[in-house]
Amino acid sequence: MSAPLRLALLAGDWALDGPTGRGGGIETYVRVMSRGLADAGHEVHVIGRARWRTHSANVQGVTHHALHVPDEWPAETGVLGEAREALAFAWHAWRHVRTLADALGPFDIVEAPEYKAQGLYCARDAAVPLVVKCHAHLKLCLDLNGVALGVDTALIADVEREALSRARAVHANSRALAGRCAADYGLDAARIATVPYGIDTERFRSVPSGLRQAWGVGDATVLLFVGRMEPRKGIDTLVDAYARLATRRDDVVLVVAGPDTVGEGRPSQQQWMVEQWAAAGVPSSRYRLLGPVPHETLPAIYAAADVMVAPSPYEAFGLVYLEAMACGAVPVACAAGGAPEVVVDGETGRLVPPGDGRALAGVLAELIDRPATRRRLQAAGRLHVTRGFSVPAVVARTEALYREVAA
Repeated sequence: MSAPLRLALLAGDWALDGPTGRGGGIETYVRVMSRGLADAGHEVHVIGRARWRTHSANVQGVTHHALHVPDEWPAETGVLGEAREALAFAWHAWRHVRTLADALGPFDIVEAPEYKAQGLYCARDAAVPLVVKCHAHLKLCLDLNGVALGVDTALIADVEREALSRARAVHANSRALAGRCAADYGLDAARIATVPYGIDTERFRSVPSGLRQAWGVGDATVLLFVGRMEPRKGIDTLVDAYARLATRRDDVVLVVAGPDTVGEGRPSQQQWMVEQWAAAGVPSSRYRLLGPVPHETLPAIYAAADVMVAPSPYEAFGLVYLEAMACGAVPVACAAGGAPEVVVDGETGRLVPPGDGRALAGVLAELIDRPATRRRLQAAGRLHVTRGFSVPAVVARTEALYREVAA
């Protein structure tokens, strides 16, 4: 049996001692992988944010280090805002890694997200065996939202590139993201390994839920959108498709679960959505807006839906599609980015062209009218997830990469 590894995972968007609204895919990944790696026998440390003070605690076999970032900044951040905050975490996280290494012994691997260069100072330290995990770099996120780089974000993009270039290894959650990251930052795509996300298939599964009754949807087919309301999540396409669908039939309800955002030229994405549907004649009884939902409630929400539609024009991976399949909801995604690596069109879900509301409405109508097709896709989807994307399967692939780097 191979010796256990000493691992540190950085998670600067995760407040370990309370909610901050920052959490998302990176937080979910670190939560799941840290526990999976600990269950596999490794010593795992997670370094995230603290609201008030730096402290540590053992949570389900993982040592959490909630790191308070004081008003002490690395020199290159100057008087900048977003870059200053991001690099301050990276700097203090590196110092904490060195402190832990001095006290406990060296780490075999320190992993950091590429997002906002959280591993920058670890990358500059030859004594730190840094591995960078690509989730969705800042430049990509801004591009998808139609936002140009500013002074702050251009600096972050530069240091994201530096951290990726200096890391001992890089792995991305999809082949599509590996290619995009390599193109954006001038990297060798062949050097970027692909290791997908994994999900807890015991937690995410089809379970009886009283949510349909609570939502008052009756026998209607329930469509579900899970995610942040912003252009890169395909909100415009969703609004268009659902207006086409809900004005022609009364046997469907759309449930939207996720936080609102302010869009360029819009007071808020949610308000704009409601205004567009009202103008198209979609009655308010045909949708439910849940707002932000606690992560622990997601399995029940997925299980209460028939179809999960997330028409992002580019999804680096698409964790929501896996979660939906595991809980028995048929995923509908766009044939772009990493989604086709998760959703097999016609076998485990459906794929549509990006930005095509008419095509999306047509596919949704087919799924509403063909319950037997939904049942076939649901059964295949659950099997697809358990075979290729369970936590043990992904932990084994991640561990193999770590051992190769640490050798």
